[in-house]
Amino acid sequence: MAGKDLEIRLRRKGSMHFITIKRGHGRRRLEEEIAIPEPKFRSLWPLTRAARIAKRRYKIPCRGHRIELDVYQGPHRGLITAEIEFDSIRASRAFQPAKWLGREITGSREYANEALARRQGLPRKLTHV
Repeated sequence: MAGKDLEIRLRRKGSMHFITIKRGHGRRRLEEEIAIPEPKFRSLWPLTRAARIAKRRYKIPCRGHRIELDVYQGPHRGLITAEIEFDSIRASRAFQPAKWLGREITGSREYANEALARRQGLPRKLTHV
């Protein structure tokens, strides 16, 4: 049964296509990514018309981790977020981020991709980042 903490995404990464299922919010989330053929992606893509985001992702090594820096495009232009995945909550809390990473937004629903896609605009608090 799907709940409010379940997301199903359709993604294209280069020449690869995926359905991604995510459950949970904040620091602890489960994620499963399933590769699908391009024709299946094309047939499903029109279903996402009301809730899309476009972004470029850059992967940056940092202190033994990898920062995934997302630069948003289209109606979300101007928003840049960074994500680092950890093996545990303890490792997440122990990590000392570089100052340039800015304010922590983990768990802020207004920055969740689902909320961004449905809003089709920038979060109100963006000017305070």
